[in-house]
Amino acid sequence: MSGCEPNDREADVTRTADGWTVASSGRLGAPAEIIARRVQVQYDAAWNPRSLSVDSTVRGQLFSMQSTIAGTVATTHIVNGTQAGGLQQLTAVDFGSGKPQSRMVYADVRGHLGRTYLSKENYLYIPMYTEANGKAPVLLVVGVNERDANKRLHAEADGSVIVRGIADKGLEGDVKYAFEKNGMSVADTVWVVHAGRAPGDDRMAGTIMMAIGVALAGLFFAVDSYKKRKNAAMRPVQIPS
Repeated sequence: MSGCEPNDREADVTRTADGWTVASSGRLGAPAEIIARRVQVQYDAAWNPRSLSVDSTVRGQLFSMQSTIAGTVATTHIVNGTQAGGLQQLTAVDFGSGKPQSRMVYADVRGHLGRTYLSKENYLYIPMYTEANGKAPVLLVVGVNERDANKRLHAEADGSVIVRGIADKGLEGDVKYAFEKNGMSVADTVWVVHAGRAPGDDRMAGTIMMAIGVALAGLFFAVDSYKKRKNAAMRPVQIPS
Protein backbone atom coordinates (compact mmCIF):
# COMPACT_ATOMS: atom_id res chain seq x y z
CA MET A 1 0.00 0.00 0.00
CA SER A 2 3.06 2.27 0.06
CA GLY A 3 2.60 5.33 -2.11
CA CYS A 4 -1.19 4.93 -2.40
CA GLU A 5 -3.29 7.89 -1.37
CA PRO A 6 -7.06 7.61 -0.85
CA ASN A 7 -9.13 10.42 -2.29
CA ASP A 8 -12.81 11.38 -2.73
CA ARG A 9 -13.95 9.11 0.10
CA GLU A 10 -17.58 9.41 1.14
CA ALA A 11 -19.54 7.51 3.78
CA ASP A 12 -23.09 7.63 5.06
CA VAL A 13 -25.06 5.93 7.85
CA THR A 14 -28.85 5.69 7.69
CA ARG A 15 -31.46 3.99 9.86
CA THR A 16 -34.16 1.86 8.28
CA ALA A 17 -37.13 -0.03 9.63
CA ASP A 18 -35.03 -3.20 9.83
CA GLY A 19 -31.86 -1.70 11.28
CA TRP A 20 -28.92 0.24 9.89
CA THR A 21 -27.33 0.72 6.46
CA VAL A 22 -23.75 1.92 6.07
CA ALA A 23 -22.68 2.95 2.57
CA SER A 24 -19.31 4.16 1.35
CA SER A 25 -17.53 5.10 -1.87
CA GLY A 26 -13.98 6.11 -2.60
CA ARG A 27 -10.92 5.89 -4.79
CA LEU A 28 -7.33 4.73 -4.31
CA GLY A 29 -4.67 5.86 -6.77
CA ALA A 30 -1.70 4.11 -8.34
CA PRO A 31 -0.31 1.55 -8.01
CA ALA A 32 -3.50 -0.01 -6.55
CA GLU A 33 -5.92 1.81 -8.92
CA ILE A 34 -9.12 0.96 -7.04
CA ILE A 35 -12.47 2.71 -7.52
CA ALA A 36 -15.14 1.71 -5.00
CA ARG A 37 -18.37 2.96 -6.56
CA ARG A 38 -20.52 1.66 -3.71
CA VAL A 39 -19.81 -0.51 -0.70
CA GLN A 40 -22.76 -1.25 1.55
CA VAL A 41 -23.17 -3.12 4.82
CA GLN A 42 -26.55 -3.77 6.41
CA TYR A 43 -27.04 -4.42 10.14
CA ASP A 44 -30.07 -5.30 12.20
CA ALA A 45 -31.24 -3.05 15.03
CA ALA A 46 -28.65 -4.59 17.39
CA TRP A 47 -25.79 -3.92 14.91
CA ASN A 48 -25.43 -7.57 13.89
CA PRO A 49 -24.26 -7.75 10.26
CA ARG A 50 -26.79 -9.03 7.71
CA SER A 51 -25.24 -8.40 4.31
CA LEU A 52 -22.26 -6.89 2.47
CA SER A 53 -22.19 -5.72 -1.15
CA VAL A 54 -19.24 -4.31 -3.10
CA ASP A 55 -19.37 -2.66 -6.53
CA SER A 56 -15.90 -1.59 -7.61
CA THR A 57 -13.17 -1.54 -10.25
CA VAL A 58 -9.65 -2.87 -9.58
CA ARG A 59 -7.01 -1.84 -12.13
CA GLY A 60 -9.65 -1.31 -14.77
CA GLN A 61 -11.49 -4.58 -14.13
CA LEU A 62 -14.86 -5.11 -12.52
CA PHE A 63 -14.94 -6.53 -9.02
CA SER A 64 -18.25 -7.14 -7.26
CA MET A 65 -19.20 -9.14 -4.21
CA GLN A 66 -22.52 -10.04 -2.62
CA SER A 67 -22.50 -11.62 0.84
CA THR A 68 -25.45 -12.53 3.05
CA ILE A 69 -25.05 -13.43 6.73
CA ALA A 70 -27.36 -15.65 8.75
CA GLY A 71 -26.20 -16.06 12.33
CA THR A 72 -22.54 -17.09 12.07
CA VAL A 73 -22.78 -18.35 8.47
CA ALA A 74 -21.91 -16.13 5.50
CA THR A 75 -22.68 -16.96 1.85
CA THR A 76 -20.60 -15.00 -0.65
CA HIS A 77 -20.62 -14.63 -4.44
CA ILE A 78 -17.65 -12.89 -6.12
CA VAL A 79 -17.26 -11.78 -9.74
CA ASN A 80 -14.04 -10.18 -10.99
CA GLY A 81 -13.16 -8.77 -14.39
CA THR A 82 -11.03 -11.71 -15.39
CA GLN A 83 -13.85 -14.16 -14.77
CA ALA A 84 -16.43 -11.90 -16.38
CA GLY A 85 -14.30 -11.64 -19.53
CA GLY A 86 -13.97 -15.41 -19.75
CA LEU A 87 -11.11 -17.53 -21.00
CA GLN A 88 -9.35 -15.86 -23.93
CA GLN A 89 -7.55 -17.59 -26.80
CA LEU A 90 -4.25 -15.84 -27.51
CA THR A 91 -0.98 -16.49 -29.34
CA ALA A 92 2.52 -15.24 -28.62
CA VAL A 93 2.20 -12.64 -31.38
CA ASP A 94 -0.81 -11.06 -29.62
CA PHE A 95 1.36 -9.90 -26.73
CA GLY A 96 3.76 -8.16 -29.09
CA SER A 97 0.91 -6.42 -30.92
CA GLY A 98 -0.69 -5.15 -27.72
CA LYS A 99 -3.92 -7.11 -28.07
CA PRO A 100 -4.39 -7.72 -24.31
CA GLN A 101 -6.01 -4.52 -23.05
CA SER A 102 -5.74 -5.13 -19.31
CA ARG A 103 -2.75 -5.74 -17.09
CA MET A 104 -3.90 -9.28 -16.28
CA VAL A 105 -5.76 -11.78 -18.49
CA TYR A 106 -6.89 -15.38 -18.14
CA ALA A 107 -6.06 -17.22 -21.35
CA ASP A 108 -4.92 -20.21 -23.34
CA VAL A 109 -1.67 -18.95 -24.88
CA ARG A 110 -0.09 -20.68 -27.88
CA GLY A 111 3.51 -20.32 -29.01
CA HIS A 112 6.93 -21.95 -29.32
CA LEU A 113 9.08 -22.39 -26.22
CA GLY A 114 12.72 -21.35 -26.23
CA ARG A 115 15.45 -23.88 -25.51
CA THR A 116 17.12 -21.69 -22.87
CA TYR A 117 15.25 -21.05 -19.65
CA LEU A 118 15.85 -20.03 -16.05
CA SER A 119 15.00 -21.74 -12.78
CA LYS A 120 14.31 -19.86 -9.54
CA GLU A 121 13.37 -21.88 -6.47
CA ASN A 122 11.97 -24.70 -8.65
CA TYR A 123 9.89 -22.23 -10.69
CA LEU A 124 10.81 -22.23 -14.40
CA TYR A 125 10.83 -19.13 -16.63
CA ILE A 126 10.70 -20.22 -20.29
CA PRO A 127 10.66 -17.70 -23.16
CA MET A 128 7.80 -18.14 -25.64
CA TYR A 129 8.09 -17.01 -29.26
CA THR A 130 5.83 -16.73 -32.29
CA GLU A 131 8.02 -19.11 -34.30
CA ALA A 132 10.26 -22.07 -33.49
CA ASN A 133 13.84 -21.14 -32.57
CA GLY A 134 12.80 -17.54 -32.05
CA LYS A 135 15.63 -15.16 -31.22
CA ALA A 136 13.85 -11.85 -31.02
CA PRO A 137 13.89 -9.90 -27.73
CA VAL A 138 11.93 -11.80 -25.10
CA LEU A 139 8.39 -10.36 -24.90
CA LEU A 140 6.62 -13.33 -23.35
CA VAL A 141 7.69 -15.84 -20.70
CA VAL A 142 5.93 -18.95 -19.39
CA GLY A 143 6.20 -19.44 -15.64
CA VAL A 144 5.55 -22.94 -14.31
CA ASN A 145 6.44 -25.05 -11.31
CA GLU A 146 9.09 -27.55 -12.34
CA ARG A 147 7.13 -30.52 -11.00
CA ASP A 148 4.03 -29.47 -12.99
CA ALA A 149 5.73 -28.70 -16.31
CA ASN A 150 4.70 -31.94 -18.06
CA LYS A 151 1.10 -31.44 -16.97
CA ARG A 152 0.79 -27.73 -17.72
CA LEU A 153 2.63 -27.49 -21.07
CA HIS A 154 0.46 -29.09 -23.78
CA ALA A 155 2.43 -29.92 -26.94
CA GLU A 156 0.76 -29.56 -30.35
CA ALA A 157 1.49 -31.42 -33.61
CA ASP A 158 3.32 -28.44 -35.15
CA GLY A 159 5.74 -28.22 -32.23
CA SER A 160 3.98 -25.32 -30.51
CA VAL A 161 2.75 -25.43 -26.94
CA ILE A 162 -0.51 -24.27 -25.35
CA VAL A 163 -0.41 -22.95 -21.80
CA ARG A 164 -3.46 -22.03 -19.74
CA GLY A 165 -3.03 -19.54 -16.92
CA ILE A 166 -2.97 -15.94 -15.77
CA ALA A 167 -0.91 -13.67 -18.03
CA ASP A 168 0.48 -10.80 -15.97
CA LYS A 169 2.35 -7.80 -17.34
CA GLY A 170 5.69 -7.52 -15.57
CA LEU A 171 8.77 -9.68 -15.05
CA GLU A 172 10.70 -9.69 -11.76
CA GLY A 173 13.82 -7.56 -11.98
CA ASP A 174 16.21 -10.30 -10.88
CA VAL A 175 14.82 -12.73 -13.47
CA LYS A 176 15.13 -10.11 -16.20
CA TYR A 177 18.72 -9.42 -15.15
CA ALA A 178 19.50 -13.15 -15.21
CA PHE A 179 18.24 -13.46 -18.80
CA GLU A 180 20.35 -10.51 -19.89
CA LYS A 181 23.40 -11.85 -18.06
CA ASN A 182 23.04 -15.05 -20.09
CA GLY A 183 23.12 -13.09 -23.33
CA MET A 184 19.38 -12.94 -24.02
CA SER A 185 17.82 -9.67 -25.15
CA VAL A 186 14.75 -8.74 -23.08
CA ALA A 187 12.07 -6.21 -24.01
CA ASP A 188 11.27 -3.29 -21.73
CA THR A 189 7.85 -4.80 -21.00
CA VAL A 190 7.58 -8.57 -20.58
CA TRP A 191 4.42 -10.63 -20.03
CA VAL A 192 4.52 -13.73 -17.84
CA VAL A 193 1.96 -16.52 -18.31
CA HIS A 194 1.74 -18.27 -14.93
CA ALA A 195 0.70 -21.78 -15.97
CA GLY A 196 -2.05 -23.41 -13.95
CA ARG A 197 -3.17 -20.23 -12.23
CA ALA A 198 -6.76 -19.12 -12.56
CA PRO A 199 -8.96 -16.21 -11.42
CA GLY A 200 -9.16 -16.19 -7.64
CA ASP A 201 -5.60 -17.47 -7.14
CA ASP A 202 -2.92 -15.69 -5.13
CA ARG A 203 -2.25 -12.67 -7.33
CA MET A 204 -5.89 -11.86 -8.00
CA ALA A 205 -6.87 -12.73 -4.45
CA GLY A 206 -4.31 -10.27 -3.13
CA THR A 207 -5.75 -7.48 -5.28
CA ILE A 208 -9.28 -8.35 -4.26
CA MET A 209 -8.40 -8.34 -0.56
CA MET A 210 -6.79 -4.92 -1.00
CA ALA A 211 -10.01 -3.63 -2.58
CA ILE A 212 -12.11 -5.04 0.25
CA GLY A 213 -9.74 -3.53 2.80
CA VAL A 214 -10.08 -0.06 1.29
CA ALA A 215 -13.86 -0.38 1.12
CA LEU A 216 -14.22 -1.60 4.70
CA ALA A 217 -11.92 1.15 5.95
CA GLY A 218 -14.43 3.67 4.65
CA LEU A 219 -17.28 1.80 6.31
CA PHE A 220 -15.55 1.59 9.67
CA PHE A 221 -14.80 5.30 9.42
CA ALA A 222 -18.49 5.98 8.78
CA VAL A 223 -19.69 3.84 11.68
CA ASP A 224 -17.15 5.37 14.06
CA SER A 225 -18.08 8.90 13.01
CA TYR A 226 -21.78 8.17 13.41
CA LYS A 227 -21.37 6.69 16.88
CA LYS A 228 -19.31 9.68 17.99
CA ARG A 229 -21.99 12.07 16.76
CA LYS A 230 -24.69 9.98 18.44
CA ASN A 231 -22.83 9.89 21.78
CA ALA A 232 -22.21 13.62 21.61
CA ALA A 233 -25.91 14.28 21.03
CA MET A 234 -26.90 12.09 24.00
CA ARG A 235 -24.39 13.55 26.45
CA PRO A 236 -26.29 15.25 29.35
CA VAL A 237 -25.94 19.00 29.58
CA GLN A 238 -25.96 20.76 32.93
CA ILE A 239 -28.03 23.92 33.13
CA PRO A 240 -26.59 26.46 35.51
CA SER A 241 -28.97 27.41 38.32
